[in-house]
Amino acid sequence: SAIRSTDDLAGKTVGILKGDPDVRAFVTRQYPNVKFVEIDDSDPAFIAKSIDGHTVDAFIYDYPFAVSSIKDTDLKFAVTKLDGSNIAYKIGVRADDQDLLIYLNAAIAKLKQSPQYLDLLRKYFVSDQAVTTAAASGEHTYVVKAGDTLNMIAASKLGSGQRYREI
Repeated sequence: SAIRSTDDLAGKTVGILKGDPDVRAFVTRQYPNVKFVEIDDSDPAFIAKSIDGHTVDAFIYDYPFAVSSIKDTDLKFAVTKLDGSNIAYKIGVRADDQDLLIYLNAAIAKLKQSPQYLDLLRKYFVSDQAVTTAAASGEHTYVVKAGDTLNMIAASKLGSGQRYREI
């Protein structure tokens, strides 16, 4: 594949799930120079068939729901895990494209070490859902502000961002 980064998507055809307005809104906003094709997921092998059949050059899809669609394909994965979460994000790569897999894993590792990593987490993984519980005896409260992360709160209130799990 000639696609090595999202910059390489310009002018390419990218598959998205048919009838998913959230994905369509995201991809058209993020990648204005890309042609998108909506693909029906009624066939369990719709991702592999779309790529192998050259209907699309790449596919943007929510991984947890894609597990059954990519099962038994030759895809390998570059993997990253969000700090403080059990959520892992994966990028599928053809098994015979080890150079791309190595490149992606190195890029992910480099990004996670950069100061921009927390900014990206704030930008793309912010939840509108909030649950509140009253502090029990001996516990302290903290009002979360826009841009806060558990690491930042733990660093300021507990002395180390590594103690975020205690929150």
